[in-house]
Amino acid sequence: MKLPLRILGIGLFCVCALLYLVHLQFKPSQPSNDPHPASVSQENKQLHADHFGLKRKRGRQRNVNVKVFKMKQPDLHKDTCTFLHKKSSNATYNTLDMIKEIDYTKEVFNTLDMSNNIPGIKPKTFKNPRDKLTVIVMPFSHNDPAWLKTFNEYYEEQTKLILNNMLVKMKEYEDMRFIWSEVILLKRWWTDITAKQQNEVVRLIKSGHLEIVMGGWVVPDEATTTYFALIDQLIEGHQWLKGLGITVNNSVSMDPFGYSTTLPYILSKARIKNAVILRIHEQTKNYLQQRRSLEFIWRQQWASGQHADSDLFTHVMPYILYQISHQCGPDRSSCIFFDFRDVPGDFVQMKPVPIGPDNVEERSRMLAVQYRKKSQLYKHNVILVPLGDDFRYDHEEEWDQQYHNYKALMNHINRDPSFNIKMKFGTVNDYFEEVSKSIHVRKTGLLYKNSKNYFPTLTGDFYTYSDKNYDYWSGYFTTRPFDKALSRRLEEAVRAAEIINSLILWQCANTKQAYTPFRANYQRLQTARQKLALFQHHDAITGTSKPDVVQDLEVKLLVGLVQARQAMLSAVEWLLTGQTNSKLVYNNLKPIETALSFNVDEVMRQHANLKKFIIKKDGLQILVYNPLEQRRQDFVRVTVNVAHLSVLDHDGNNVESQVNPIWNSKFKISDDYELIFLADLPPLSVSVFKVLEGNHDNSALASIEAFGDEHSHSQTNLYANPHQNNLFDITIDNVSKHGKFALENQHIKATFSKLTGMLKSVLMKESGVMVKSELSFSSYEPAASGAYLFRPYNPKPEPLFSKNDSRGDVLAVRLIKGPLVSEVHVFPKNRMVKVHIVKICHVNGLSCSTSLGITTKVNLNIFKLEGKETVMQVTTAVQNNLQFYTDSNNFQMIRRKTFYKMHLGGNYYPMTSTMYIEDVKTRVTLLSAQSLGVASPLSGVMEVMLDRRLLADDNRGLGEGVYDNKITESSFILLFEQKKTRSYLPNKEPKFSQLSLLGHLLSASLNHPTYSFITKGNTELLKKTHSFLLKPFPCDVKLVNIRNLEHGRGSTHLGHAMIVHRLAYDCSLATPRVACSNSKGRFSPSQTFKTWVMGTFTETTLSLMHEIKSHGAKNALKLDPMELYTYLIEM
Repeated sequence: MKLPLRILGIGLFCVCALLYLVHLQFKPSQPSNDPHPASVSQENKQLHADHFGLKRKRGRQRNVNVKVFKMKQPDLHKDTCTFLHKKSSNATYNTLDMIKEIDYTKEVFNTLDMSNNIPGIKPKTFKNPRDKLTVIVMPFSHNDPAWLKTFNEYYEEQTKLILNNMLVKMKEYEDMRFIWSEVILLKRWWTDITAKQQNEVVRLIKSGHLEIVMGGWVVPDEATTTYFALIDQLIEGHQWLKGLGITVNNSVSMDPFGYSTTLPYILSKARIKNAVILRIHEQTKNYLQQRRSLEFIWRQQWASGQHADSDLFTHVMPYILYQISHQCGPDRSSCIFFDFRDVPGDFVQMKPVPIGPDNVEERSRMLAVQYRKKSQLYKHNVILVPLGDDFRYDHEEEWDQQYHNYKALMNHINRDPSFNIKMKFGTVNDYFEEVSKSIHVRKTGLLYKNSKNYFPTLTGDFYTYSDKNYDYWSGYFTTRPFDKALSRRLEEAVRAAEIINSLILWQCANTKQAYTPFRANYQRLQTARQKLALFQHHDAITGTSKPDVVQDLEVKLLVGLVQARQAMLSAVEWLLTGQTNSKLVYNNLKPIETALSFNVDEVMRQHANLKKFIIKKDGLQILVYNPLEQRRQDFVRVTVNVAHLSVLDHDGNNVESQVNPIWNSKFKISDDYELIFLADLPPLSVSVFKVLEGNHDNSALASIEAFGDEHSHSQTNLYANPHQNNLFDITIDNVSKHGKFALENQHIKATFSKLTGMLKSVLMKESGVMVKSELSFSSYEPAASGAYLFRPYNPKPEPLFSKNDSRGDVLAVRLIKGPLVSEVHVFPKNRMVKVHIVKICHVNGLSCSTSLGITTKVNLNIFKLEGKETVMQVTTAVQNNLQFYTDSNNFQMIRRKTFYKMHLGGNYYPMTSTMYIEDVKTRVTLLSAQSLGVASPLSGVMEVMLDRRLLADDNRGLGEGVYDNKITESSFILLFEQKKTRSYLPNKEPKFSQLSLLGHLLSASLNHPTYSFITKGNTELLKKTHSFLLKPFPCDVKLVNIRNLEHGRGSTHLGHAMIVHRLAYDCSLATPRVACSNSKGRFSPSQTFKTWVMGTFTETTLSLMHEIKSHGAKNALKLDPMELYTYLIEM
């Protein structure tokens, strides 16, 4: 029996082996652990003609009533993982790789300016008539709506004159051309001219004499703006132009101080075909010059293949400035002769000499030399020569001087075959049309006469900008952070108000009911969005304007914020009063004032107290609006006059709550209290909660531990009034010299220094990994820093607190512990940091339970304070090898790396909302509620600049420093995540990375807060709750906005623009339970919205300029990861 058994055993083994092999053969492919795929093979460089517009494709735990929805992890991640692992751009150039190659230790700028030839590239000779050079002379006037003057001052004193002259002279000179960018100024002028003049303007545009470029409300900054604000200001401009029958094909952006990779994507999705840019690092510009690559296809990092719908053909102006003396060619000493403006009172370097019979030949030859030298930098025989500067053509004489002198040069050059040049006035569109002719447009693509020459492709962005050696324009990433944060609060409110008003209109269309507040609310929304749009300008949100202009902009932002909140408040009131004429007026419905609120008093540097609500016998009703498309559990905070309270939800159930003390300026507990309760909020909903006086088991008073010299040994001395004695459980420790304390929940344990209150480490309980995370504050001393530049004396900042945990650095440390949330409050003696707060939540299942909330108030408005640039540092043991990631406009993540060959300013980058560092085991993410500058100066370190006080100018045009600082609060979330597989990273550096799903959800909660309103008195008409959705949006589908639309010229309501964004996320990180599902690329509005009634449902380009295709009302939408989609909904 032994032999048969042995044979049987061998047979069973073979069968099992065979089954295992079959299993491997047919097993569904699992996503790789590597979220950063290597580049795919080199692209076929034959590119389609649509780049030129000739063709276009498309503490204490309690049982809290929180519903936590479990997900099947494979279903949640498979689609996105496949995308992140397989999609990668195969571009010719990546800007980070270019930085690696460039030697920044050499002081070499514009090395090719004075030479004809590029090393290794055969120079053009222009001897053959077929190689004739085409020169497009492009008159323009760069008009800032705010910088050294306010909007009204610029318009009245200069812009109005420019546009008036343009209208006259363009009729007089038929072959003259002109371009214009800022729609906000054009629209303002439009209201001042007659209907006949308006018609003439439209004629000039449609005939190609006048071109509107980019067409946004403003030419925005691209470093500190979010993609929501970029899109919103673009729609504001494009919709007004569309009302005039005008479309936009090209973009010109000469003045922003660097360029993001997200705006090219936005422009391409708006069907803008070509772009002109200028301000990129001069060493980077030289790098591209040496490869004759100043024109390229700007491609997104996730795009792949021969071409992509989001590609944008981009022309880089080759010289440092857009002034006339910098643009005719490399030799400024020659180009300066060809600025013919001669206006009395002007300061000029050289008085212009008009062109006449005696000098036309000499000057023509001089100019032709410069044109030929400039053409050496491009692969075709067409050059663009801008003819203008800031606020040029404000005098009639200049129009005449520039036109007649250039016309004389053109006539002479064009008549003489020996020049072999065709020279004419033209627009940007004329330039790109000539380029397309020059390179033999074919149906199969764009080819040059020399088949070896093709346009390269490029991915990445152009930060950080430098115009001179070691002068990096990274200071403005943070300059005037108060206003950057104020802009974000307005942005949040505009989105929330737009969405609720749109959804009520949908509901009314279904019930055939009139939404009576809409007309007033639309005007409020329009005011709010236009104030927001103005502030996105590249001298507004950057903080680089004069102080009086800044104050004017702050007032405009505040007006917008008031209007947006009023439109939101009016909608909430109308929604919850049964849509009847209630006696409940909006004045009885007051928004809660929180520490994050901005008001006139704050703008005027006065400090308003938190608004306190008096709890009477019948209680207080709180209405909470959730503007997110996801279900959320959020903490609502309100200041009240009593400490013993209970909170009921809309069904009468008791809601978990806690009461915290509020401290006065003398470190005493005041008569006011902070009520915190946990609100379970359906997506896109308004919920009602009731606050009653009296104790309940689900309500608790916080306990307090106090440290520091400002707290006395007696507990009773902590109360402002004796009747409060023993209200809170207080422990005072003035004895311990060393030691630590901890805050913890089910997921993390955060340890702090007992003496300084500073965070030291975080234990991730599920993995057992202890993450060093020391939080500290420091400051740089400015050397040549200014509003634009960051250039400190020493690359190592000076700590504001002692590294030896010395109590002498801290006035007080308070630990406030409760069942919902616990907080550490630190009051440093250094007055530059007023208060620093770290929060941890204790509710199981909430996304915040795996992260820490951080709030810091900085005050650099201190008398006699010298220049300081204050930073917060998080020091970890993460082995990131100086590599880190920052977001681009809150839309995508960009890989960065610190290079010691560059000065510190060059290693600072803009963070709109996110920064993270990671190694093979851990990722530490910092999410931000405001735009700031960041760096990773050492391995494992994240550095965030919080504020800057600068007493000197940096010689970039502002003419003064920045010393109008305000007390500024910055809010962050610090997230700790573990990798699923510790060895997943490949040997190559990753090329494409994104936030985790949890990171996206936390960022959304931080940047889209709930809005709370109070109502007192008769509330019988109030409904319990109202939700606009049948179910939440999928986790990976973001509702960017539902925007109300009106005709550009009139008041006819055109419908709504629904903009959605399918997110991509990194699934190599452990994902907690989440209350939403994954779309898998399909999203059905009719199965998501409760009211889905419309006349038509049409997919359009991003700014609604062009229709793409119609959809059936019941159709599910196919959404690709990372892509934005706009739909026009007409009722």
